[in-house]
Amino acid sequence: MNAYFDGYIHKKTTLKQFVEQYENALANKVESENELDKLEKQFQSTYANSKFQEFQKQFFGKFDCLCSKTKECDIVSEYEVQEWITFGEEEEKKRKQVSFSVNFNSETNETHCNCRLFEFRGMVYKHQLMMWCQRGIQKVPDKYVLRRWCKNVKRVHTKVRICYDKLSTSIEAHRHDNMCNLFNEVADLAEESQEKYDMVFEDKRKIRTFFRRKLTSSQVCYFLTNTKVQI
Repeated sequence: MNAYFDGYIHKKTTLKQFVEQYENALANKVESENELDKLEKQFQSTYANSKFQEFQKQFFGKFDCLCSKTKECDIVSEYEVQEWITFGEEEEKKRKQVSFSVNFNSETNETHCNCRLFEFRGMVYKHQLMMWCQRGIQKVPDKYVLRRWCKNVKRVHTKVRICYDKLSTSIEAHRHDNMCNLFNEVADLAEESQEKYDMVFEDKRKIRTFFRRKLTSSQVCYFLTNTKVQI
């Protein structure tokens, strides 16, 4: 009940004010549910069924969370999201409330939570979803809809060479195998220092951006050599 009427009533609210605010709270709930439907449809139309089901768990899990703004600085707002977490064995299950800090950028609609579960798992988490709903966002930024979970992505395992599969001897499979070997070698060398790591990541972002623009190989080489690109 506290979560439902949060921001509408307080301990000094009169009965008359309660009736008026009840209607406002109900209207806001209907509007929020419509916005949630749009968020859900965005992922449903893009993600494969298994990943969409994983998204839905987070989508409905946000109802275990309470959200309140703590401070605002220019375009960035900071919120506290409290989540009820269940832990322990079946017979001794306990619940406790854990607080997380979520930042929201009103210019880009990007969110960042100190749980960092999106960075670790690649799936938007309930804390972020709570924030987008709180702000009335109907479509999340593309960076949160990862290509590797999409229905139409070409899976990497189809390029792995298998001794009894004739298709595994294709030119594309050889190219993929050679690139993986090269990238693994670069990763081993770059992990030695932060400077090398940053350099590899910067070049990787540039190359990815160029290929998404569908430039030719010669154009990619020219830009990598002669320009500095802001990604």
